[in-house]
This record gives sequence, structure tokens and C-alpha cells, in this order.
Amino acid sequence: MRRPSRFRSREGFTLAEMVIALAVIAMLAAIILVQVANQARRGSTAALAQSLSGVSSAVLSFRGDVRHYPATLTELTRPLVLGDVDACGGTLATAVRNRWAGPYLQRAVPATGVPAGDATILNGLVRSPATANPGDAGTLYIIAANVDRQTATELEAQFDGNADFTGGSIRWVSGGAAGDTLKYAVPVTGC
Repeated sequence: MRRPSRFRSREGFTLAEMVIALAVIAMLAAIILVQVANQARRGSTAALAQSLSGVSSAVLSFRGDVRHYPATLTELTRPLVLGDVDACGGTLATAVRNRWAGPYLQRAVPATGVPAGDATILNGLVRSPATANPGDAGTLYIIAANVDRQTATELEAQFDGNADFTGGSIRWVSGGAAGDTLKYAVPVTGC
């Protein structure tokens, strides 16, 4: 007959061991989630930067062919039609419309704009000042809605190398009708 042992063999984990294991798992999960979120934000910022550069290049190619700046991104993707206007609001004549050699963007542009990361590049372009003579300098703004401050700061550093949202190619405004808005400035001459 077997004698009962005063010491039983241990089965399972103690409550303290379980709490420590759960704490370690929670810390690892938090670190991984932060890294994944940062990587996603960097990807979104890179997508917006690439889209802004692509639209800017398309606008300049359009200008080279048509000799006017477009008023919308849609004008970069389809042949110009009667009633299309330039960035200053002037109606494009038939001879001007016939110089269109696009498409200058290889993606469709919905009326709501082009998704670019977490932001949306709006269809309308804005010229400042709104009107110009053929030789007048100005700025054509590509507008992106829903751009958070951190993304705007990263783009500012990438495009301008400083933290000034009032000058250079990146302008950012918090709030407003379109939410946090980023304006990408393209220097222009004429309309």
C-alpha cells in the first residue's frame, strides 16, 4: 500500500504567475499595436505625398499642352469639352481644348475627389489670386481634406524642410468646412 505524500505534485499555474504572464502579453501587444499604427500612418503620409506630387506633375503637363491651368482634376483625366474653364474661371476656347493631349492622371477622379492615404484630394483646384493676366504670377492650390497635424508636419518637413505652415508648398489649416485641410502650393504664371 502506498503511503500518502505530504507534498503533492504541482499542477497548473498560480494566480500570480497568470497575472505576470498576462501583463507581459499586454505589454507586447501594446508595443506591436503602436508600431503597426505608426507604420500605417507613415504609409498614409507617403501615399498622400506621392499623390500630391503626381497631381502637381499632371497639372504642369496639362499647362504645357493646353497653355492654361486646369480648374479641376477631372480636366486632367478626360478630353476637354465645351464649358470647361481654366483655373481663373475663363471658358476654354475650341482651339485650346483641341491641344489637350492627356490623360495626365491615370486614375478616375470621382466628384468627391481622389483618396490618398487617409486624406482625399479634392476635385477642385484653387488659384490665388483668383484671376490673372497671362504673365501674372500666383499660386495654384491642390487641396487635400482630412489631413491631421502629424501628417501635415511630416509633409512639411519632406517638401519644405521646416515647420512653417504659412509659406512654402505646404499650407495646413485645422478645422473648417472640410475638416483639417492641407493646401499644396504650385507656383503658376497666368491662368
